[in-house]
Amino acid sequence: IRYDGEDFFTLTTEHGLPNNFSTSTILDKIGNLWIGINGAGVCRFDGPQQLTRFTTEQGLAGDDISGMCLDSAGNLWIGTYLSGVSRYDGKEFMTYTKAQGLPYNGVNTLMTDSKGNLWFGIQAGGVTRFDGKSFTTFSTAHGLAGNDVYGIEEDRFGNLWIATITGLSRYDGSTLLSFNSSDGLPDDVLVNITEDAAGTIWLGTNKGFC
Repeated sequence: IRYDGEDFFTLTTEHGLPNNFSTSTILDKIGNLWIGINGAGVCRFDGPQQLTRFTTEQGLAGDDISGMCLDSAGNLWIGTYLSGVSRYDGKEFMTYTKAQGLPYNGVNTLMTDSKGNLWFGIQAGGVTRFDGKSFTTFSTAHGLAGNDVYGIEEDRFGNLWIATITGLSRYDGSTLLSFNSSDGLPDDVLVNITEDAAGTIWLGTNKGFC
């Protein structure tokens, strides 16, 4: 759905989407809108009736799209729920899975930090940092609140906030500090996270937003 300040425009299968269940959206470095579709790959929206679809047939890791982000070079990274993550440089896909260093092929969420590192929230595998050469994974064994990660956000000070289904963790680059309902959170199940313009961290939980 697009809102221009006055009207809503809904993009559906009538305009060429393979189905109406979108999981994520992002603008690429030249302003194209990309739409992640549940079980159907990604679509690039170039304008009305101008959709280009990419699936495993074009080299995508999997069609079960969980999220997308851009790296510091403008490459598009696409996470999947079962098949790892793919990088698209505008010409071709390169896929990363357990074989390349991910702890598990299920990627719930992904983001790029201010230093250019990519972070992946993994299903039952913690959070993984990719510096362009190697993967480093942090789990409950390192102090992470939980291994099922659904949200990652960097604050204005460079701290990384990690939302899991068993609490919240803050990573300052060297240590992990974790919080849960005993510290005042309304619930331990956290499903998304964002920072507002004032620097406040907001969390989506199973018991509301906090």
